[in-house]
Amino acid sequence: MADQPMLRFGTDGWRTTWPDNFTLENVRRVAAAVAHVMPPSGNPVFVVGHDTRHLSAEAAEAAAETLARHGFHIYRAAAPAPTPAVAYAVRRLGAAGAVMITASHNPPRYNGLKVFGPRGESVAHALCRRIEAAIDGPEPEDAHAGTPAGSVTAFDPSPDYLAHLDTLLDRARLAAGGGRVVVDAMHGAGGGFVAAWLRGLPWQVDEIRAVPDPDFGGGRPEPIMPHLQPLVDAVRAGNYVAGLAHDGDADRIGAVDETGAFISPQIIFPLVLRYLVERRGWRGKVAKTVSTTGLVDRLCQRYDLPVVETPVGFHDISTVLLDQDGLMGGEESGGMSLRGHVPQGDGILLGLLLLEAVTVAGTTLGGLAADLMRDFGPVYYNRCDIGLERPLDKKAVVAQLVDGAPDTLAGLRVCQVTSADGVKYHLEDDSWLLIRPSGTEPVLRVYAEASTPVLVDALCAAGNAAVAR
Repeated sequence: MADQPMLRFGTDGWRTTWPDNFTLENVRRVAAAVAHVMPPSGNPVFVVGHDTRHLSAEAAEAAAETLARHGFHIYRAAAPAPTPAVAYAVRRLGAAGAVMITASHNPPRYNGLKVFGPRGESVAHALCRRIEAAIDGPEPEDAHAGTPAGSVTAFDPSPDYLAHLDTLLDRARLAAGGGRVVVDAMHGAGGGFVAAWLRGLPWQVDEIRAVPDPDFGGGRPEPIMPHLQPLVDAVRAGNYVAGLAHDGDADRIGAVDETGAFISPQIIFPLVLRYLVERRGWRGKVAKTVSTTGLVDRLCQRYDLPVVETPVGFHDISTVLLDQDGLMGGEESGGMSLRGHVPQGDGILLGLLLLEAVTVAGTTLGGLAADLMRDFGPVYYNRCDIGLERPLDKKAVVAQLVDGAPDTLAGLRVCQVTSADGVKYHLEDDSWLLIRPSGTEPVLRVYAEASTPVLVDALCAAGNAAVAR
């Protein structure tokens, strides 16, 4: 084992660079470790899916064969599939869990592997640590050996997933509206799903960057600006109600309004939450990550809903949705889900919910966003990513930033410093600054939210200066 690379799980599974560390041999090692920690006794069914990245299909086949050798009966997606569709297949098939080959929104040089539990949830951090320990143990070394004790069946998770969306969306309300919408799949696994669900309704769906491409057209499959300029251009060139975008495995959402203005996930989350509460009458706990907008807190205060702030990643949000009467949960990055759905982010569902909210309101997406700001804002947000030559010691970074916490930032008093995930400085006027190392790539992220663009820029500058020090 001395010559083998360390295989470690980050915020959401194992991610690494291709082709140096993401190899079929390492995928087999991880899959064997999963089988060791989550054995097939009692429930021998497992699901394997993959996105459109380099080596994803081959890695899914290698993982499926390895799991089958350990006694599992595998349902392997025959084509690239969105993460939420694979997660729903776990529930639909009554499986013990799933392996999803993806690096989500990361650049093309990355690939990885997510592990889901029996409810379609990302497995707990403690279970990830056990998988890591098993990778380094004797069991994964035997990944090639033995006669298959299980089986591998190719299947398509899409029909069941699309049918399940019928239980979460209001087809009658969407039928009362209509118009043209353009969907940007960013060359990932989400192409065709919005169009398939809207088929038969008075909506025309056009698609851009729908052809799967492991290089993602030379860009990065993350549905935020500036990666969405092609979607902005498409909306401005046509008469569209909205533009919707998904990341590489379609577990994230980004949007563009009818004028081509970007609607960030920090706006989409409170827009959908407001719709669910005011128009559908939903109640329950709301979960948001530490980097998610304070608009969610303001809505929950007005609606008298409990809100919980979690570390970045979907596992803690899953716990709220599954076990704590969760209404909705989401991340700054665009991963969101809601009651009754799989506990994974779902950009396809959230895009359709946005169209439903626009239809019911009888206005535009831009009009909905402006109305939100009039009632709960103004709020401005920015995120700066600082590339690193190598990953940092997260605990050491947090300790230094806590110890060096200033009394003021951008002329505002620092009221509280928290360190649930990175270091977050809470300011006297509800503005905040967050500095945290990424859990998926060697990047240090600086987030800021404030009441004016000038103040946001000042907070980001202060965060960058703190990082430099």
